[in-house]
Amino acid sequence: MFLLDQKYSIKGLSTDNALHASGEDCSVFFIPRQGGVDDEEVLNEGALHEIPSGLKDYVAFLHEDIQVYDEKDARLQTPIRKFLDTKLVQRFRVEDILTSVLIRRTPNLPIPLKSVESSLCRDILLWGLSLVSSLVDRGKGGKTLRLLKSIPVPCRGGWYELRDSSFDPGWRTTLGKYTAEYLRGAGTAGCKEASKRLLVQPHDELWGRTGEKFQQLLVEAGVFDGLRLIIIEPKSWQSRFPASLDSFNLPDSTPVGISDDLWNGYKSYVSRSVKLAYSGYFTYEVQAFNIIPGLEEYAIFDETTRLSFMRIILGSIAKWDESWSKITIKKVEGYSDYTTHNSPVAYSTIRKSYMLLFSSICDLGLFRNIQIFALPILSLMQLLV
Repeated sequence: MFLLDQKYSIKGLSTDNALHASGEDCSVFFIPRQGGVDDEEVLNEGALHEIPSGLKDYVAFLHEDIQVYDEKDARLQTPIRKFLDTKLVQRFRVEDILTSVLIRRTPNLPIPLKSVESSLCRDILLWGLSLVSSLVDRGKGGKTLRLLKSIPVPCRGGWYELRDSSFDPGWRTTLGKYTAEYLRGAGTAGCKEASKRLLVQPHDELWGRTGEKFQQLLVEAGVFDGLRLIIIEPKSWQSRFPASLDSFNLPDSTPVGISDDLWNGYKSYVSRSVKLAYSGYFTYEVQAFNIIPGLEEYAIFDETTRLSFMRIILGSIAKWDESWSKITIKKVEGYSDYTTHNSPVAYSTIRKSYMLLFSSICDLGLFRNIQIFALPILSLMQLLV
């Protein structure tokens, strides 16, 4: 049987013979069956027994005695089924499980690896990867990959969202070795923070010692293979300033992660190249832009760190979003207007060090694997030379 309370939340006898209410604390699903309308996403009945122990309290199934299909024609849904299928009971699909159970139960991140919620994060991670991989293996489930970005993954500094993580040296065929070497060598506050977001090794118990089998899935879901850029948001610094066409000077305050020398030179570059539709004084705002962690200390890098920097930049640049090389400055008063320029990274730091990096590549014989390095090198040449 099933009951409806005054707020129209389902209270049904589930497969554990207990009464559950759908809502924030528990999601009620129809028992999956093979050959259903959503066969490409519905799991088979074996999945009922694969729910991790830490998540069983948050998942319930409508009791099998409730008739949801016509007795004479199993292809037809009963009126009860159609009514419950509106909002009260969900189909046991991967997308629904991710949104209604796994993402909803994920604690606010980051949290320490040894926190009381660590076992819950592990259950969410491993079940989520298992569910999505079963679809991907069948050539389906592409739309569920985006949902994995929000699930927790174990990193050096704790549990972080998958979308914020990168591979560490333990993951084979990745740039983890060069990423870790550079972050350790640069040693800035931003690099130390980035190091916290490197995934723990795949044979760790937090991956069930089988992390490598999910490596490609992690890449497709959003784990970055290389050096992840840092986003500087407008609210994180004094990004607004008064200016006109004849006097267009970026704020004096230097954004975090950029050296004073670079910022002063960049201000002069923007002032010389700006083009505006309006000549009067108005308030402008520097929009979000990307920086490379540790770049503000490039001038004092030792040779080893500069070599690591060169390697990781060449390996990462082709994977960065195209927006990394540009910055937009918007007029925030009256009629809209904006001006676009090379970003601080594209303008100065890589440009100044480019010839040194290029000669280092030749000296080290790194062109032997031209398929790996050709695209990043050509990208740099096109942008910076």
